[in-house]
Amino acid sequence: MTRSAVFAAAASFCVATLTIAQPAEQPAPDAEITPVEAMREALSPFIGTWEIEATWAWGETLEARNVYAWDLSEGLVLAHTQAKDGDGPWYNRYLTVFAPGDKPGELATHTFVYDGTTQIGTMTVGESEDSNLMLSTSWTMGSAQVRQENELVDENTMAWRVWMRQNDETPWAQVMDD
Repeated sequence: MTRSAVFAAAASFCVATLTIAQPAEQPAPDAEITPVEAMREALSPFIGTWEIEATWAWGETLEARNVYAWDLSEGLVLAHTQAKDGDGPWYNRYLTVFAPGDKPGELATHTFVYDGTTQIGTMTVGESEDSNLMLSTSWTMGSAQVRQENELVDENTMAWRVWMRQNDETPWAQVMDD
């Protein structure tokens, strides 16, 4: 999944100004950050547009776009997901609202699905084996269980991995690794 951005149009209307300011006071190293600050730190690298063209394990192609944007004075993040099934038209598939979680290292997620259903869950903020920022979550889809990881490989590349299983007794099967 890669990020794309359009700057030309916006740049032609911008006027730069120079402001001299005092350096911001830095918090003490042992000071705790607020849940909103923790969420901002975790999600800042994802802000922007991410696009994917991939194939599910069962052979179906996937073309999708996620747009992550700040809302409410950077107190929430909205993620708009559009998808395209085969040669069909683009459609809005999900709207996810990320908010600070109840525990350190967690984000609350509220997802609104194109079919009118909703999902409320948590996303864990952590690191991959390569020490990259990683967001992980799990949920149920019908009778199946789903597990997902979004790993920030670099500032323009996100690895998206998805596993599914039918129940607690069956092994996880990876269905997406892009």
